[in-house]
Amino acid sequence: MKKLLMLIIAGLIVCPGVLAQLQVAITIDDVPNTKAYDASLKLVRQLDKMKVPTAIFINESKLRFSKNQGFFANVGLLMHWGKSPYNTLGNHTYSHLRYSAVGYQAFTQDLLKGEEFTEKLAKKYHKKLRYFRFPYNDLGKDSSQHYQIVHYLQANDYILTPFTVESSDWMFNYLYEHYQKQGKPKEAQRIGNLYIQKTLEYFTFFEKMAMTQYKRPVRHIYLCHDNPLNADYIGLLLSKLRQRKYSFISLTKAMQDPVYQQTDVYYKKWGVSWMYRWMKDGKARSQWMKTEPDIMPVYREYQKVLKAKH
Repeated sequence: MKKLLMLIIAGLIVCPGVLAQLQVAITIDDVPNTKAYDASLKLVRQLDKMKVPTAIFINESKLRFSKNQGFFANVGLLMHWGKSPYNTLGNHTYSHLRYSAVGYQAFTQDLLKGEEFTEKLAKKYHKKLRYFRFPYNDLGKDSSQHYQIVHYLQANDYILTPFTVESSDWMFNYLYEHYQKQGKPKEAQRIGNLYIQKTLEYFTFFEKMAMTQYKRPVRHIYLCHDNPLNADYIGLLLSKLRQRKYSFISLTKAMQDPVYQQTDVYYKKWGVSWMYRWMKDGKARSQWMKTEPDIMPVYREYQKVLKAKH
């Protein structure tokens, strides 16, 4: 019995009772993707149809700086996202600045600018703008910047939004769009399928970490982006997660899990999972990072395509 318990804790065996507790909140950054207007509209409609609770993090600059459809059409796209009864609204700053690079004053000004239209949108649809997520999940270059901005968010009634699972979908999407534009549908499909495979591997990895660290499943928060890749593959990904006995919950419900009350002790600028940020043992953190699912082949392919374009 003791050996069985140890295997369950290690994540090597998952009993039916544990499976029933698997929960995840879906969060989407960089909304609305006005450069891929049709894909963004497809994504929000698909999530609505599936009745999946979603938290979206908005960059209002996207309304003005993409001329593909025009400002009013872009506003209309964001309203499609905002009016969905399943969507929670979040601020992602106005222009997606990196906090560690621009500093406190410029960043907080951009943050305030990023809520001007979103506040009106929230009121129109009887919602509240409570959540904030850092672009690049960059909370500052050191503990001083970190404490300063966290205090600011608390003073302004914002809830800092973490994540536990992320699979670099932005990189997969870059390749996916590239192969689509090149008229190579089979290559695009290969990237899409690889995205699903690696994302599921990341879920398995962080499930095991949760069982090791906390001896139970945690309510996960998945971070992805408003992009053509997810417009075409989010349905398959969510279907695969449902097959693994996941249920989809709101961000608010996810953050009621006590794990999110822990202190963040990671003071570097890199946007790592909060599963790492809560680890006080830096050596243990490093060891876990070394055993993450391998996406280096995708990164090398991305770098190769990027270099060829420039």
